[in-house]
Amino acid sequence: MCGLAGFARHTDAPGLDTIKAVVHDLTVLAQTRGRHATGFAVLGTERSFVRKWAMPMDELVKQGHYEREVAIEINEDTKYLISHTRHATLPNKHDQNHRRKERSCRGTEDARRMVGADMGQTRSPVPDPDP
Repeated sequence: MCGLAGFARHTDAPGLDTIKAVVHDLTVLAQTRGRHATGFAVLGTERSFVRKWAMPMDELVKQGHYEREVAIEINEDTKYLISHTRHATLPNKHDQNHRRKERSCRGTEDARRMVGADMGQTRSPVPDPDP
């Protein structure tokens, strides 16, 4: 099982503090669908990144990872954000489905190709959520 949450940021979107709080709350709620791993894909016109941890969202918050590695990176450039929580599908919850290396995250490659993001830079502009 897994839980997904996310947004496409429009020009009339609420302020960044509100967005960070909503992303936090949605991801905490999504962890009921999977508590063995949590990840974020943040896509912007200038910078995009993926972060993954083999722990639930509430533990990420407790250890400070969410604030230091995700929330601080959500800025005016952020156009899309997707969070993902996951229940282990293999006997060892830290096996291949939950590796931390960003390049091992299947599906992330497809998402980056879709928006043109390449681990910190973009090959082409990210589609504007305000057509």
